[in-house]
Amino acid sequence: APGGSWDLADNGAYTVALLADEVFDTGGNAVAADPALAGFTADTVGPPPSFRVEAETFQIVSGFKIKNNNVASGDQYLQAGGNGEQRASYTFSGAEGVYDLNLGYFDENDGQSQMSLLVNGVEVDNFIWNVDAGGKLANNTSFVERTITNVSLSSGDEIEIVGTKDGSEPLRTDYLDFEFVDWLLV
Repeated sequence: APGGSWDLADNGAYTVALLADEVFDTGGNAVAADPALAGFTADTVGPPPSFRVEAETFQIVSGFKIKNNNVASGDQYLQAGGNGEQRASYTFSGAEGVYDLNLGYFDENDGQSQMSLLVNGVEVDNFIWNVDAGGKLANNTSFVERTITNVSLSSGDEIEIVGTKDGSEPLRTDYLDFEFVDWLLV
């Protein structure tokens, strides 16, 4: 490959040439030169673009309610609809690969909610909302992001957010960003 590895800049048609006196048969005889021995086309695929899924577009499984707030991305977020477990899911339809996931949420100072992120029922992250970034409302000062690194995803995988609110902090969840890291090796 040009430069040692294939990338987008290397896309195109290539001709494989055989130089004179470079290859020998089992009898020690040089193979004749062939300037057009074979050809191929390199067509590398670039990494897929990053994308965002708004939490309010997730399928609500239990508890969560959609709330309006112009500070939120898309002007809405998910919020606990009561006590107990809150659960919402999203079916991944992006390119198979390894991703960093960025969860946007509002970590207020009036409770310590808990959230887990699952892929196909397997927990990949679990954390307590204890940054206490702002006041007791969803606003610019209470907004934070949590990054979950190196999550392997394939089309059709089910991603779930599962949490419980604490005190007066109602588990306000804004979005999930997908940032491509690498291709899955098969």
